[in-house]
Amino acid sequence: MAILREMRRSFGAALFCLLVTAGGSALGQTGEALKAVLGDPARRASAVEAGRRIASFCANCHGESGVSKLPEVPNLAGQNPAYLAEQIRKFAVGERKDAFMQGLIKVLKDDERIAVAVYFSDQPVKAGQGDASLLTAGRESFRKLCVRCHGEPGHGAETIRAWRVNRLNTSSAA
Repeated sequence: MAILREMRRSFGAALFCLLVTAGGSALGQTGEALKAVLGDPARRASAVEAGRRIASFCANCHGESGVSKLPEVPNLAGQNPAYLAEQIRKFAVGERKDAFMQGLIKVLKDDERIAVAVYFSDQPVKAGQGDASLLTAGRESFRKLCVRCHGEPGHGAETIRAWRVNRLNTSSAA
């Protein structure tokens, strides 16, 4: 588990650098602030604690530790912090549409948004329960659609762990 967490953090740092250096970063000042928080262990720990308190309302849909019990609500636990910060930013400015999420996020200050992203990214990902009868079909779908980018063990880009089956069906059909 520690190896996966370190791989996720390394991937997060690489993704963050890509977002920040990609000509006029979409993350802007939030990205710089996130970088500073992630680069300082004391600030990161403080952000995780603040994010836990701020995200208490998020638990109603996303689960207390970011593992949703609702199939239509994505898991946030263990997600890349730069990715989460970018999705939060998109809700805040209306680039990503959901009236409920937009309303919640608009009331948060930038540092609170960062804290929420860092909190959920720091939460452990729990193995899901699946229907064993779907294992063969899932394995074949993974080989057909996912192995090219994620590799046979599925470690290429860990952000996929947050997706639910209905999201995978929608995204892989495109």
